[in-house]
Amino acid sequence: MLRLYFNQELVLLKPNHLAIINPYQAFATETFSMLVTRYSFHHFLEPKAVLNEMYRVCKPGGVILIADVALAEDKIEAYNQMEKLRDPSHTRALSHNEFEQLMTDSGLKNLQQGSYSVEMELEKQLQASFPNPGDEQKIRAIFQDDLKHNRLGVGAKKIADKIHFSYPISVYMGIK
Repeated sequence: MLRLYFNQELVLLKPNHLAIINPYQAFATETFSMLVTRYSFHHFLEPKAVLNEMYRVCKPGGVILIADVALAEDKIEAYNQMEKLRDPSHTRALSHNEFEQLMTDSGLKNLQQGSYSVEMELEKQLQASFPNPGDEQKIRAIFQDDLKHNRLGVGAKKIADKIHFSYPISVYMGIK
């Protein structure tokens, strides 16, 4: 029995398996009772295809949960530009509207959405990242500008002369 709290409500699940969807490994239809992806959708070239595959391998009555960065439409372009500099494997973050449409179109029922923030200090995040040579300075300049203009949607602020920000994470859940 798996106890999952979503929006402060207890959801009890009896999963047969938990799955990691790997595009190079085919699973039988309706194999898993729960599928979870965390911080990965912004790396997928075709997020709709990934969700369709998750839906295919999910058993009827099973749960699909996606947790990833989601932003307002007017923040997406600037955020994606910065994030591609910080992490070249980033393809694009989805907007709240895109995620909601993706979930609605998926066929999942009882859709729920929640959110939380992941706090970061810029220099520590850069040390843990893999930007191309010279891109660290570009990223720092983007964040310096964001302190004044809030183009990224990450709530950049200075704390003791260091730039801090928060990744806005949305969690989407539905039942097949």
